Amino acid sequence: MSRAPLSFPFAAKRNSSLILAAVLLPSTLLFFSPLSHSATCTKTNFSVGYEVTATGEPNANGQYTYTVSPLRCDASGQVVYDPGIGFGDGDYVGQQTPDAAYAAFKNSYLYNMRSFEGACKFSYIGIHSYYNGAIDGVVLTTSAYPVSQTQYRNLFYSPLHQNLSATAGGIKKDSASNPATGACSLTDQKKSEEQGGGNSNAPKQCVGNPLLPGRGCKVQTETDYL
Repeated sequence: MSRAPLSFPFAAKRNSSLILAAVLLPSTLLFFSPLSHSATCTKTNFSVGYEVTATGEPNANGQYTYTVSPLRCDASGQVVYDPGIGFGDGDYVGQQTPDAAYAAFKNSYLYNMRSFEGACKFSYIGIHSYYNGAIDGVVLTTSAYPVSQTQYRNLFYSPLHQNLSATAGGIKKDSASNPATGACSLTDQKKSEEQGGGNSNAPKQCVGNPLLPGRGCKVQTETDYL
């Protein structure tokens, strides 16, 4: 079976980055897998709450389609969709920018819940005050996490059940989240401690020459001298 030759279209600008298009192989998209996982829980056969997630691609205004799924801890200790609440698994709840999402949902699906914000503001988990078990090792007692008018951060990086959209997943993988604000930005393209100013904790996200793995684009900064 023969394969078509690969092509690498790109655009170049002086003193700026080179962005190469994602590479496609026949029937294969070399991007990333959907970003969710099978979360564990300890208070079995019990309602957990709701998850609101950016599952649809953004429109021209940067608004993602957000969907909601009610969650429960099943008999095997896995966080799963709860069909007994009256919502479907991934019901449409609106289009929002990540910065506006919490304000849009805090008085509805996250009302009177302990709200946990995911990376880049792409997902929110509203956990009932009476669920005091653990989820993915985080013990969710009301003394540690009381109901609040603000969201908790830096605990559940990914959605527990739903899948992020391809764009949201790529941005999440390629970015660094500010622990204080939850906002995301691309990390500096460091490939060594020397490029990181001698800081061993400097981001070393680049792959190859270099590649942003989440969105499959090559980013290379060059300076031209005249």
